[in-house]
Amino acid sequence: MTQVRISWAIPWLICIVALTCFYTSARGSEAANNGATTRSTTQAAPTTSATEVPLIYDQRLNHDPLPESDVSSILKFTKQVTHLDRKVWFILVHYSRTSSPERDWNATVYFVPERTTPRLRTGRSVSVDSLRFRWWPTMSKNAPDTKYHVDEYYQVAEPEHPFADKLDLPDPLLWPFPRPSDISETDMIELVDLVRTEMRLPHKGSVGVTCPNAPIHQFQMGQNGEIKVYTGSQQHGLAGCGDLFTCVKQNGKWVVKSMAFWVS
Repeated sequence: MTQVRISWAIPWLICIVALTCFYTSARGSEAANNGATTRSTTQAAPTTSATEVPLIYDQRLNHDPLPESDVSSILKFTKQVTHLDRKVWFILVHYSRTSSPERDWNATVYFVPERTTPRLRTGRSVSVDSLRFRWWPTMSKNAPDTKYHVDEYYQVAEPEHPFADKLDLPDPLLWPFPRPSDISETDMIELVDLVRTEMRLPHKGSVGVTCPNAPIHQFQMGQNGEIKVYTGSQQHGLAGCGDLFTCVKQNGKWVVKSMAFWVS
């Protein structure tokens, strides 16, 4: 009797298994399609761990390695104060003395670009340091309307090496820099190309270029249409140096008017 019941049940079991597989396959295809649609219409950032985020150290100074616990704190703090739902591209460590009791460090967190053209990438970044880590909780509690500052950055490709879809870690020459105000993107790209060309020339005299592959540090508007382009880097409040190119536009073209050395 038992054998008869089992043989009678086998066809039903086969039907049930077949229907279950078909239903699971259909639901899986539907979920996959929905997932593809979601990824194409939203840019939600996956959870990023400290070990997944690349660290770049400014090599002008010797640094202590930034511990993984500090990197985790930076990522958590950055997400809390900015609410940016974007993946972190890399962290540029300007200064790190984590072996001291005060654990003194500062860095810039760069999020993946939001816009890319062959010559230009734009995105957002956040400056963080150990001092603000200590006072921000108190300040935000006493002044809850205070917003943490989020910067916009530009990254300019070299003319012969336009940006591709792959997002690599940049060499110092291609480090992003703060978005300059009151300068068109066309003028800004032309100025970056000009300064990079000047940095590679063999300058003579008392004022020379300190580093031919230094990153663009910042732009500053001068008088009478002058624009000052700073190269180099700032590691700490009073620890930075580089070159200063004062540029003017002549006959519709940017030229270098003078060069100087800056230090802080």
